[in-house]
Amino acid sequence: WIVIMSHYPIYCSSSDCSKYHSDFSDWEQLWYEYRVDLVLQSHVKYWERMGPIFDNKLQGYYTWPESPNISIINSEAPVYTLDGASGSSEKTASVPSLAAYSINASNTVGYS
Repeated sequence: WIVIMSHYPIYCSSSDCSKYHSDFSDWEQLWYEYRVDLVLQSHVKYWERMGPIFDNKLQGYYTWPESPNISIINSEAPVYTLDGASGSSEKTASVPSLAAYSINASNTVGYS
């Protein structure tokens, strides 16, 4: 597995993330080319799990009709997570409406 960690998020459902996206565009291209598997992000004060994303678009994942579980199979794009709520002494952010590439989110402190 290839895992990247970043304090500032490139993707999340909050409008706060859009201001960082342009700062990461060159990095995102490299992550895609080198088949990064997972990007762990922070800064925004809630938790969110996203699917594989490249160029602001969900790159495909699979759900099995008989199960709420989501499987990601051989994606070329990294999966993104945001973990800004765990252990935060600051007030957590409200969870925004989920972006099309988002799978789940929570603002429960300590949720990882």
